[in-house]
Amino acid sequence: MTSFRLILCTLKYHWRTHLGVVMGAAIGTTVLVGALLVGDSVRASLRGLAEARLGQVTTALIGNDRFFNPNIAKAVATTTGAPAAAFLQVPGTVANGDGSTRANHVQVMGVSPDFWLLGPRKIEGAKRFEVGEIPTDTVWLNEPLAEQLNARVGESVIVRVPKPSLLPRDAPLSPTEDTSVAIRVTIGRILGAVEFGRFSFQASQLPSLNAFVSLTQLQEKIGIVHQANSLISSLGEDENESSESQSYQPRAITRLDQTFRAHATLADLGIQLVPLPDGGAEIRTPRVFLDRSVIAAARATQLQLTPILTYFANELRVGSLTTPYSMVTALPSKHDPTLTSGSSIRNLLPNQFKDNEIIINRWLAEDLQAKEGDELDMAYYVVGTARQLVEHRRKFRVHSIAPMEGPAGDRSLMPDFPGMSNAENCRDWDTGFPIKTDAIREKDETYWKTYRGTPKAFV
Repeated sequence: MTSFRLILCTLKYHWRTHLGVVMGAAIGTTVLVGALLVGDSVRASLRGLAEARLGQVTTALIGNDRFFNPNIAKAVATTTGAPAAAFLQVPGTVANGDGSTRANHVQVMGVSPDFWLLGPRKIEGAKRFEVGEIPTDTVWLNEPLAEQLNARVGESVIVRVPKPSLLPRDAPLSPTEDTSVAIRVTIGRILGAVEFGRFSFQASQLPSLNAFVSLTQLQEKIGIVHQANSLISSLGEDENESSESQSYQPRAITRLDQTFRAHATLADLGIQLVPLPDGGAEIRTPRVFLDRSVIAAARATQLQLTPILTYFANELRVGSLTTPYSMVTALPSKHDPTLTSGSSIRNLLPNQFKDNEIIINRWLAEDLQAKEGDELDMAYYVVGTARQLVEHRRKFRVHSIAPMEGPAGDRSLMPDFPGMSNAENCRDWDTGFPIKTDAIREKDETYWKTYRGTPKAFV
């Protein structure tokens, strides 16, 4: 028997087994090919959604409640050669003209023409979007938002956004008044995906609700003139790198960070440097409390530093006499080894000043009929669980009485607490907790008008 005949006989005898193997291989191949096709389709769909959402954006700087000069975007574009745009992004609501329909959780964005340069390059079967400036009192809605409002071009809508707060809304001493702003605008355009209408930093299968207005108009309405809180750029795109690779992003982020550091000012970081009469300088922030990173950076300079904390006390009591609502300043004592002399305020506390001692000014001493050695009881709020304010009390021994002049009479020791600093009288304070106005006396009003937030005590 020849080899060929042996093979034929083997195939004939085992044909059932071979048929099963062939069918199994065919089914397995079909499944694998189908999975590849479905995977490619899903990947293409997800990529299309991402491109419609982000356009050409590869890097972003998101400030949220921190604002910077939008000219930094021009510096990024000039330095790197990559398109960049700064804009304002705030949460808001949009309602139609008669208020019958309203959309919540809307992204309200104040943009300039540079923003549209970072839109999608092209989408199959769609024309290129013509960029331009959004006219004043005009809003461009994206398609999902227009559909939810059943709105059309030429109709008017009311856009309501909150005014930015330098303090978190749930923070102590944060104003409680309604700070939202309503803007009546006319719909000038309804944007599709190709027109960057789906722009969003959040990855979601649900399209975001976007309303675009003029950057300058939004800045004026919310009181943030010539400021932005977001920056986007196509920095890092390289024609020599594969579009599938993400390896360029760390380098792009580094370059964006370096460019921002090179052009940012102290104001862009929310920091103020105020010269003092004694030749020193004070580091302040409109956010009231300095961030730890700012304090660490200041300490790294090895300059002579005096950390100061001024806080709001609900009550100061000696015996049966009380003084309501006063500023109290905390200073490091001179025996602190991390500090050196040089500033007049630094010399306010004497050597070996104890933690249970307090210095009061002359006005408070007369009001409480207090003298050296008396026990003073202080009540103040601290943040408890669930952001609830809990009143704490602590007792101090009066160490000495300071005059109303000199370091103890420095009214700038009180930070610019929102809702308080600009109040004409105590009863106009807008704080994050209720003020017992009936506890405020005429002499307290006189002190505020004369000395403003000058601290009455020092610990």
